[in-house]
Amino acid sequence: MKNIIDVDLREDQLALKEVQDVLQNPDKFIVTKQHVKGGTGLCSVCKQQFGTPHLLSCSLVFKNVMVRVTAQYPVETPCHWTKEFIEYHKLDSTPQGLLEAVRYELSTILPDKLAEYGQHLTFECLDDQSGALLKHH
Repeated sequence: MKNIIDVDLREDQLALKEVQDVLQNPDKFIVTKQHVKGGTGLCSVCKQQFGTPHLLSCSLVFKNVMVRVTAQYPVETPCHWTKEFIEYHKLDSTPQGLLEAVRYELSTILPDKLAEYGQHLTFECLDDQSGALLKHH
């Protein structure tokens, strides 16, 4: 069987539970008809043949991680709203409603201001131990 490790891995990466799962159970990560485009018989991403394991670097072999993102950006509100009312107004929504509102507000930032507000973004990976998964288109 062809070696599925096609990337240089550090020792800490090789020790990851998800990497070990892929290496020890390659039969769980087989190229199927869903992964093949056209009549090539090859994975549309990693180019492995139908019926063989995907390469370790293939984006169809993935894991879900939990992240925290914080952003600082301007939002227009009525001038008579207090800090407490602004927070109440946002947090009184459903989680989906809040996420949609934030997504909309971020989309309205003018391109020339993106760099300025981008300096106030933080990103933290909270948990990366979900286990290896295989996408099914």
